[in-house]
Amino acid sequence: DAGAGEWWSFKVRLDLRSYYRKGGNREGLSQVINSGTVVDVKGYAWRVTLHPLGNGNDARNNMSCYLDAVDGSNPQGATAEETPSLPSSWRRYVEFQFEMVADLAEGEEEPPWVSTSPLEHAFEKSSHDWGYSKAFKQSALRRDLGADVALVTLVVHIRDRVEMPHYQGKTARQWRNWVAKPEGQEWTGKKLREAESVANWMVARWGAESLSRGSGVVDIGGDPGFLAAELLKRGIPTTVVDPCFGMTGKGNVGLRAFLKPHYAPEAADDDCFGAPAPAVAAPAFGSVASAAVVAAGGGGNGVRNGPGGGGHGGNGEGQQQGQGNGQGNGAPMLRVLKRWFDSDFLSDPTLKPLLTNCSAVVALYPDEGTDFILRFTASVAPSLRSCLIPCDDCRQFWPVDDPTYEGFVAHLLREDKRNLLAHGHTDKDSHGLPTDEHPLAMVRDRVDGAPYCQVLLQRTPPRSTQQEPTAASSLSSMSSLTSPAAARDAARRERLAMTGARTNGAADTHGRSCCGCQSGADTPGGGACGYF
Repeated sequence: DAGAGEWWSFKVRLDLRSYYRKGGNREGLSQVINSGTVVDVKGYAWRVTLHPLGNGNDARNNMSCYLDAVDGSNPQGATAEETPSLPSSWRRYVEFQFEMVADLAEGEEEPPWVSTSPLEHAFEKSSHDWGYSKAFKQSALRRDLGADVALVTLVVHIRDRVEMPHYQGKTARQWRNWVAKPEGQEWTGKKLREAESVANWMVARWGAESLSRGSGVVDIGGDPGFLAAELLKRGIPTTVVDPCFGMTGKGNVGLRAFLKPHYAPEAADDDCFGAPAPAVAAPAFGSVASAAVVAAGGGGNGVRNGPGGGGHGGNGEGQQQGQGNGQGNGAPMLRVLKRWFDSDFLSDPTLKPLLTNCSAVVALYPDEGTDFILRFTASVAPSLRSCLIPCDDCRQFWPVDDPTYEGFVAHLLREDKRNLLAHGHTDKDSHGLPTDEHPLAMVRDRVDGAPYCQVLLQRTPPRSTQQEPTAASSLSSMSSLTSPAAARDAARRERLAMTGARTNGAADTHGRSCCGCQSGADTPGGGACGYF
């Protein structure tokens, strides 16, 4: 297993007869059992902490089991004078597993045993124990190990692992495993419905033909491609800007199978989908075959061939002939840029044609990137459609004077008007603020059918101001964003790089966001990442 060390184990002998014997008296029994310490090859001590009757009411009728890195500097943790102290910066990322083995009965060739699934955790001095509150069901122990669960041996298997980047509290492998489970499938279904609702809103508000012009829609932080898939189904070219695209493990097999025919890597070694996707039916994503015809046989979208290349090549219903300006040049409809959407992105001359010629910019739950995206869209307000869904879980961004989601939305709308004023795109009222009714201001809208948040902020420039922006005007607007934020953005990127390809927070989140804004271990999020 790449990135993993050798397994090593230690054993703990347990007498659980008093705890699990049917009809036994449990009064006076210890609620917590600490094993002796075992020092590993690196000189650090480990032990197991057991709660035979469960750790708390939620774990009743279970055995709770935790691995503990023993700190000799903590009087409550040290079990012997020679127990080593953990340095303040100590950190070990390990994979571990518990196995309960009964004594070998007469006539048995192999003793009965049960085990937990492997678990990974970064142990630190301040967070030195981790494990399962429901490691083993008491009923399962009786069934598998014997009616009275007599003398047993708890075997602890441990190995070091290379700490992988975490995306909303999970590694890519953990995300892939979770997405395959029923709760992960339910989450995927909701994310698909959300993407479909947003795409329907965009088409109803702006029109599929308008969205298909130029380089199409730019989806900021669009991993794993839920919205991109829905836009592609409607024949709309899409560019996803996300440094973590294809890396998080959030997309299921059907999504990857749908997106792959539309995509060509920017470079030979930059394939977001790896080996060819298996031929898997993906009814949740519409007709793969008809969409692939549009991508391969329709007109080019101009994304890879310079600004304003070809048309979108069909209306998403499987036409064989290209309808755009580029007739059948085979240009893919999906482009992926593994980049942060920040001041460096805006100042990159090779990327300016993309934003100069795109039809709209969209960001779902941009979290800490909301402010930057608002400033960017305000800078090009006369010519660019834009929409975003503010994160309804990001309480740390809510204004102090009104710490509610409604207060957050109102705050963003006020900030947008200030941004417009800063770029000279609007008139002032008597207080020096842009007027509420100005046609360039972002407005609140509703996304019907979205299973999570239905609030959407959108900017639709009046037809009189909708014109293809010139490179010069876009460069001027973008350069005004670059200087004030460049140092801050660079510092953030450096900080996030040190923690592993944008960790998005240490905790799983309860919805879509990427900053780890609320903990909820059973319902992780999965929206955007890739903005500041």
